[in-house]
Amino acid sequence: MSSELAYPGSVGPRVLIVGDSQIFGLGTNGRTLGKLAADKLGAAAVLDVSGVSKTVADTLADADQIRAFRPSVAVLCCGGTESLVHAGPVVQRLIERWAPPTWHGVNGLDPRPYYSRRLGRRIRQRITSRLKVAVKRVVVHGTGGQRRIPVDELRRDLQALLALLAETGCLSVFVSMWEADDRLFPRTGRAMAETQTVLAQCIAEHSHAILIDAWRALDYWGDFQEDHLHFNEVGHRRIAGLVVQAVLPATQADGTRERDSGARTVLAGAGLTTPPGPHPPGPLPGSAADRADRRADRV
Repeated sequence: MSSELAYPGSVGPRVLIVGDSQIFGLGTNGRTLGKLAADKLGAAAVLDVSGVSKTVADTLADADQIRAFRPSVAVLCCGGTESLVHAGPVVQRLIERWAPPTWHGVNGLDPRPYYSRRLGRRIRQRITSRLKVAVKRVVVHGTGGQRRIPVDELRRDLQALLALLAETGCLSVFVSMWEADDRLFPRTGRAMAETQTVLAQCIAEHSHAILIDAWRALDYWGDFQEDHLHFNEVGHRRIAGLVVQAVLPATQADGTRERDSGARTVLAGAGLTTPPGPHPPGPLPGSAADRADRRADRV
């Protein structure tokens, strides 16, 4: 469900917010990275078409609304939903038949991002989440699992979304992938690394698009909720700051945008890819080399 807000008197950008539950802001009481960035930019209007489990393909269905809104800046966090690894169709049918209703669906075995404040309910929720994760680990490691959306399909959808945004003439700021906790989301880290590569390759083909490096900017797991997948309010504020840092240099001076071989070079060293090449800076998210780098950084 989309929402549009206008701020009469503001001369700031018209901000479009696109993506899945990450940018929608589960458990953040509305203090999301897209809305925080829009506020810091003094947005004249905000259209939020994000949603829980919303894919890029789902967003393409909002094309007419996006065109009518005429955004000048788009803030996007896409690809996370498509990257989640879940049980294959045979096992999924068994779960649908024999497991409780709350275990059904492709995200039925996912842990909760947050828990109730009531002690009894919180204990029950934690026990249930741990059981779900235990089952998911056995299923995914035993059968291999599968991505929610295949990589080639995601690539086509991203190319269509970037073409749509190019029509509007807006500056498109994409949030990169981030590390997934393989204990809670088995094999999703590898899938997110694949998505990161696709994101960077698609974005590099468009001069109106920027890819900011959330991967290196986040504090693991201090910037995350209980599921180690969704950002908490601190994480949303951190990424919102990177979005603002990307937008302001890109729209300053006479309003023109510097371009460099189809990609943008903005604020090197401030959490941005420079330019958004086929891979993020350093090893790919989820790789053994990257985890080794992170351990070394913390020594």
